[in-house]
Amino acid sequence: MDLIAKYSLELNEGVNLKKILGLGFCSIEVLPHYSRYLSRFNKFEEKAKLYEIENNCEVIRINDGQVVIVDFGKHSII
Repeated sequence: MDLIAKYSLELNEGVNLKKILGLGFCSIEVLPHYSRYLSRFNKFEEKAKLYEIENNCEVIRINDGQVVIVDFGKHSII
């Protein structure tokens, strides 16, 4: 939710997520619909990179139809 707030609070409208902490098994965060939003938001990629630095995390950018698989600390996108 903090990552989404970097772009637009309206992206959470209707969904109304309060907490998205997950289980804490890994330090990655997923940014879905990447190619769809790349042209929609000003400085989209720059904001993702800044978020990674500020939050000491890795943001995995995935497009529609992709999924992230995490196995023993390593991830792959299919």
